[in-house]
Amino acid sequence: MNQSTDIRLAGKEDLDQITKNELAIGADVIETKIKLGEVIVTDDGGQITGILRFSWFWDYLPFINYIWVEEGFRHVHRASRMIQKLEEITEGRNYPAIMTSTQADEAAQNFYRKIGFEDAGGFTMHRQAFELIMIKYMKEG
Repeated sequence: MNQSTDIRLAGKEDLDQITKNELAIGADVIETKIKLGEVIVTDDGGQITGILRFSWFWDYLPFINYIWVEEGFRHVHRASRMIQKLEEITEGRNYPAIMTSTQADEAAQNFYRKIGFEDAGGFTMHRQAFELIMIKYMKEG
């Protein structure tokens, strides 16, 4: 792994790079989420190679909305390290779990299970695959 790899909260200096790789929402929303501390990045010597964006389910449970790792940097634990960073950020704040979702026809569910997430239900949206809700319970301290 590159020694200059850093997993950290995104800063305003990261906005342009994040916007290039995060096409689901606009730059204004990304900028707000950065200000709120809801974007984690993998920084490889100034190059953003991973993005994790989260929000708050029921206003108190961290919910991973988006996770992306650049093609050449996959399979070297970037995604799991960003999730670990989210766990560190939320540690000690009495959050009982971290949640996410993925379509049941996507391979991402296997990744999430491998790092401790469990199936927790789901729903179907019009003409889309079943959306699987997944949850990782935090260790009780």
